[in-house]
Amino acid sequence: MPSDLERYKSLISEYTKIPKSGILPPTLLEITGQHYKELVFSNLLSFFLDERKEHGLKDLFLTALLEAYDSDIMKDDIVIDVRTEEKTDKNNRIDLLIETDKHVIGIENKVYAKINNDLK
Repeated sequence: MPSDLERYKSLISEYTKIPKSGILPPTLLEITGQHYKELVFSNLLSFFLDERKEHGLKDLFLTALLEAYDSDIMKDDIVIDVRTEEKTDKNNRIDLLIETDKHVIGIENKVYAKINNDLK
C-alpha cells in the first residue's frame, strides 16, 4: 500500500495533467456582485469560525486560524461569541471579533481597501 506522501504526489501529478482552459469560472460571490464587500467576507468567516453553527465542522476553521498564528494558543478555549462589525471605543468598527473564555481576537478584512483604520 502506498504511503500518504506517495498518494499526495500521485494526486498532484494527476491534477497537473488536467487541461487548463485559461478562463476561470466566476465564484458565487462574483456572480452575486458581492465579492468586493468586506461585510460579506466577515459574515462568511463568522459562520465558519463559530463552532456552534450548523456547518458541522466544529472548531476546524478556528483551530486552523489559531494554529497559523501559534500552535499553543486557545487549545482549550470555549467560544463565547463571534460577532461582525463590532463597535470600538473610538466609534470605529472591527470587521470580525472572536471572543472566548480566555481570549479576544479582532480581524480586519481589507479586501480591496487601503488600511486606514487605527489597528491598535
